[in-house]
Amino acid sequence: MKADATANSSATATFKASTNQVRFWKTVGDAEMSLDTGTPLNDALKVSLKLDAAKATKNSPAGIANGGYWGIAVKPRTTYQGSFYAKAANGFNGSLTVAIVSADGKNQFCQRESFRPDRRLEKI
Repeated sequence: MKADATANSSATATFKASTNQVRFWKTVGDAEMSLDTGTPLNDALKVSLKLDAAKATKNSPAGIANGGYWGIAVKPRTTYQGSFYAKAANGFNGSLTVAIVSADGKNQFCQRESFRPDRRLEKI
């Protein structure tokens, strides 16, 4: 899956300067998100999306979702590729799961799990 499929894939485009709010992304479960200027990806992308999923458990996952511009076309027997950058907060010992799910969250079409982010920003 290309980042182009997500609505404003970079946090810079997600930032709404007048309100300091995150646009085009929503929280899933008991998560909180914010814009973080303290962890830039590089000189061009100086804002990142920070996810606080401290209350997540295996039975009650938490995260963020992006519905794409007009959804993401999901086709059978198709391989989807994607990447993102992540780093773990001190004390985090869980894993991350990336999934393509229906808009209502009831149907999961594919997933990749067991990403274990390091304490430094890395491409996954």
